[in-house]
Amino acid sequence: MNRPGILRYSIFALSVIIIVFAWIGSQRQFSFNFDSQNKIYQAHSLVQNGFQSEALVYAGQDIDSEGLFDPIPHSVVLKDGRKVGAFPLAFSFLATPFILIDNQFGYGLELSALLSLLPLLGIWALLLYWRLPPLLLIMAFWGNFLWLQSFEFSEYLLATFLSFLGYTLSLHERYRQKGDFHHLLAGMIFGLAVFFRHEAIVASASVIGALLFLQLSGQKPPANQMRRARFFVAGSISVLFLWLTSNQLDYGHFLGPRFLANQATQFQGIAETLRRYMVLYFGGGLKFGLFVFMPLLLIPLFLPVLRFFQRRGEEEGRSFSERITLVATVLYLAVIPLIVPNDGAGGFGPRYLIFAVLPGFILIKNWMERRPSSKTKYLVLFFTVISIPLPVLLHQVQEQGTAQQKAVYSDYAKIRADIWIFPNQSLYYYAGLDTVRYESYIASTDAGLLDLTKRLHSARDGKSIAIVTLNEQVARSAEANLAGKDSELARATLMIIRSAQRDVALIRKRYPDAVHIQGKQADVILLAPATKRQ
Repeated sequence: MNRPGILRYSIFALSVIIIVFAWIGSQRQFSFNFDSQNKIYQAHSLVQNGFQSEALVYAGQDIDSEGLFDPIPHSVVLKDGRKVGAFPLAFSFLATPFILIDNQFGYGLELSALLSLLPLLGIWALLLYWRLPPLLLIMAFWGNFLWLQSFEFSEYLLATFLSFLGYTLSLHERYRQKGDFHHLLAGMIFGLAVFFRHEAIVASASVIGALLFLQLSGQKPPANQMRRARFFVAGSISVLFLWLTSNQLDYGHFLGPRFLANQATQFQGIAETLRRYMVLYFGGGLKFGLFVFMPLLLIPLFLPVLRFFQRRGEEEGRSFSERITLVATVLYLAVIPLIVPNDGAGGFGPRYLIFAVLPGFILIKNWMERRPSSKTKYLVLFFTVISIPLPVLLHQVQEQGTAQQKAVYSDYAKIRADIWIFPNQSLYYYAGLDTVRYESYIASTDAGLLDLTKRLHSARDGKSIAIVTLNEQVARSAEANLAGKDSELARATLMIIRSAQRDVALIRKRYPDAVHIQGKQADVILLAPATKRQ
């Protein structure tokens, strides 16, 4: 093994050690992204239903058939009346072993993020297999937003791994001359990503569009390469057809519940669409776009586009693999912002563009190989150095966010109760994975709270009830800090604070024997088992 090879393996080994220790030390009981808890709840529902139905379970169905106090907001009501989750069913199935383990031993949900960590390690192994230059390999590991996903229970990395695995099995130099069946299988693996992320539809369509573009532009590859590409596309389309058919049969819509949940926010006009392009590409405010994470990608991605009509020798010298990667990536980046339901650029980066990240690094690798100069190496070194601090900073934000959740949760974690009632979504999600382990409700008004406790007392004999409310001093302090501020963020924050408070005096009046336990940020009002009351 030569020196660059030894260096690449050393980078890989050290990176694996770092990410594994960081993952072990993270607060996986809590999630910076509340969608993770909703996805866990879907898996929980599958287990509770004995794998016979994916309908979301609701512990209060017997006392609240209308779902007035149902804590799960992200659900879709189908034509047949089923209430299902908006997230991928396939990913929920993969998570069910962790639910079963947790039901048996009281610990297991914390390990569900392995479904993100393991695909990340698989992605890194594939990048190592592509023999990226050491500096670029460091950038591919740490200089983007992929590794930030590994701390969450999320399908992003699994979908990305599947698509990149299929891509590698077809376009890597070691597999280009494989037979038709091999490329058919590679396409099927590539297409499997659609069971986890809708963006995989666009990724597959972009490959088809790239093939058509190369033919129409006079850059048709040799017949054997085109035939293999067609088998790849056939494999991808076959899996896509299976997914569309299963959605139609199960949900009554070929795009599934995720589309049904988001369709109201899609195609919001020219101004909003242009804003989404800007945010996804470059960011806005505290949101960071793809080219902020990967500025070096601009060079190999758009220079060939600008030079296309000049037909320079450089363009003609590109391999079929690089040309199809380039055109498919450009098409993917052009189409995605047009169809997504929002800008998708939260604290973890522009997740809707995640399928462009790894092909982007292959394009950078190819560009570097054609320009093996010292200037190129210094340029890559510069961008490697400046690309790593941003995701590291965002990871610190992740850690601070989960630490804040833990601080609030610690105020009521020591309370043992059978049923939990929260005032709003924020304090509900602060309970972390315990929202799955205990019977939970959300009562957003004092009148609703008293109505709910009355129903519970008549139906839950012997069950204790814990009512969570924001600490009054914390609420007053926060309101004082926001006084006089008229920004949209300030108004929204003030609304959340006020919605997190319940009238303790009113509750004590109704239940004189209730115990008021004050915490640093959240209080708990504990009601004794219902059998002690009329």
